[in-house]
Amino acid sequence: MPLVVVGGQSRHVGKTSVVAGLIAAIPERAWTAAKITQDPHGAFVAGNASASILIYEEFDRSGESDSSRYLAAGALRAFWVRIRHDRTAEVMPSLLQHLKTPENLILESNRALEFLDPQVSLMVVDYDSSEVKPSAQELLHRVHAIVKREVAREAAQPLPLWVANNLAGRPVFSVQPPRYVNDELVEFVRRRLNHAAR
Repeated sequence: MPLVVVGGQSRHVGKTSVVAGLIAAIPERAWTAAKITQDPHGAFVAGNASASILIYEEFDRSGESDSSRYLAAGALRAFWVRIRHDRTAEVMPSLLQHLKTPENLILESNRALEFLDPQVSLMVVDYDSSEVKPSAQELLHRVHAIVKREVAREAAQPLPLWVANNLAGRPVFSVQPPRYVNDELVEFVRRRLNHAAR
């Protein structure tokens, strides 16, 4: 089953935009998409206190929430998955069964990289930002490519050490908001998916 995982350096770095961009650019894959968040409490209270995972299927195509943006981009189905932070290792390996996964799945998550083996894994980074999630640093070595979010400027920004130390020949695709994918990135993803299908 083709699986793509998109992680990110921090909040608001553009993970959802990359996922939505890939869904729109590769419509022949008939995507199911899911945003995965770890929830230390929040939803896991009262009647849900014993649950390890909560899965909400999105039907709103207005684009107002992250999972709604997946549908607006052309995904066939979209989900918001919340996992209890203390049960991630228990739940993540069986997540695909929980979702009753179809042929093509794209996940927005850092922690999925720790437990799943996708055909394509990307990390969205912003060299200008000093905010870095521990999970991004821990799992960067598992990604196939870096998606570098940048704004137009004369001088290129240097690689942060946490990226440079884990790059090891991985391609870096520079994208500029509001378009978070480019032809080279789309071709890279499509090529890896096609190769995995052989």
